[in-house]
Amino acid sequence: MHRSHTSLTMWFYAAYLVSTLTPGISAIQLQRQLGHPSYQTVFNMLHKLRSGMVNEDRTKLEGMVQVDETYVGGIHEGLRGRGAGGKVVVSGAAEIKKGSISRIRLKAIPDAKGITLIKFVRDNIVKGSIVITDDWGGYNKLEEIGYRHAVDASSLGNIHKVFSNLKQW
Repeated sequence: MHRSHTSLTMWFYAAYLVSTLTPGISAIQLQRQLGHPSYQTVFNMLHKLRSGMVNEDRTKLEGMVQVDETYVGGIHEGLRGRGAGGKVVVSGAAEIKKGSISRIRLKAIPDAKGITLIKFVRDNIVKGSIVITDDWGGYNKLEEIGYRHAVDASSLGNIHKVFSNLKQW
């Protein structure tokens, strides 16, 4: 907000909208709500507000955690899924409490190789947690490094819901 030409009142109203709307808000929706003439200004405000809401000291996920990866990107000709061109690989983890998602972690990763997936798990999940994955070989070493590993592709519905929402968004 420092040296901004946007009024403090508008900043606080934007912060209120960004932090209270459950499904989130896009820059175009925020622009309409604020009645601001410049999309670029509102886009930058939204980016700064979202950056400020990230807790750098957040704790790792623990307990029962569903982990999977997906490919995000538009429709392209050629291969689908693994090996598709022009897509970004996103690794995701969903902490499950009382049958529902309590917290998530998402990260764009360079590939779906074991070393990359294991690093994602180490960076985001407490050792000793139950990590549920599909049978992709990249997760085979989880037990060796201190996780309880369960292979059950049929019980990854929560992380798949997160991926579905990500792709819709």
